[in-house]
Amino acid sequence: MAADEKVETISGWSVKDKIIGSTVVNEADEKIGNISDVVLAADGKAAHVIVGAGGFLGLGEHDVAIPYDEIKQSGDKWVLAGYTKDQLKALPKVEVAE
Repeated sequence: MAADEKVETISGWSVKDKIIGSTVVNEADEKIGNISDVVLAADGKAAHVIVGAGGFLGLGEHDVAIPYDEIKQSGDKWVLAGYTKDQLKALPKVEVAE
């Protein structure tokens, strides 16, 4: 950063820092994926959480859409009850339309 570059600090809640990359577990605390995106509805509210399912170190995984109201935050993890890793991987792959 240049010495004369101006920086503005804003307050708020960063999705990138607080949600993206977070671990998703089921009710048995078994890791089933990681959050890769949050999709907002036209009204600006969170509509879906995109979870990377399967793969290893980001390779071979595919993204699935979970309605935002089906996933709950618990500390630094997100809980998606009723799914195993294999059930999550069996959901259709999703791509977010621009």
